[in-house]
Amino acid sequence: MRYVLDCCAWHCLRGLKIEARSLLQCLFESQADVLPLALTEFVARNELSPVLAEIQAEERRARVAIHSVSRRDPNYKRLVALTDKGEAEMITWLLTLRKINRPLFVSRDAGARRAARAEGLFQTDVLGLIVDMLVIGCITEAEAAVALSIWDDKSQQQCRPADWAGLETIAARRARGYPFEPA
Repeated sequence: MRYVLDCCAWHCLRGLKIEARSLLQCLFESQADVLPLALTEFVARNELSPVLAEIQAEERRARVAIHSVSRRDPNYKRLVALTDKGEAEMITWLLTLRKINRPLFVSRDAGARRAARAEGLFQTDVLGLIVDMLVIGCITEAEAAVALSIWDDKSQQQCRPADWAGLETIAARRARGYPFEPA
């Protein structure tokens, strides 16, 4: 399975750490069938421009793929009215792929996830991706607990879902919905 990440999901995974290793690094070091992580042009070159050199390095290692979408695409024109440019571009790109080849759309933006769901796409938030990382063995439960311990402090909002009640509760609920279509 591959993933397409929006800007905020990229930053969240980059910021959530297991000791010195980020969850994004864990994905890069994982089994080959989750790679490359997909980004679209607008997200990679505009929204993530402060870390573009890092993204380009991962692209050279074939661990990131950047995809272009035409602003003239009718789906893009329709979707940009519903969500941000980056998310509209990602959803448009996903719609160009055969269903069997579509990566999981990962976004912190509930509106973008609703738009993706309305298009029949599999989508989730950052926690859903972390649950998937557990399911595929990319990280252990102990590692996830370390990375997400920051969420136990309500003043820390780094990607913290509104319904956060501890890893065990949420992971069990989300795992039942695999391959993720959270409400």
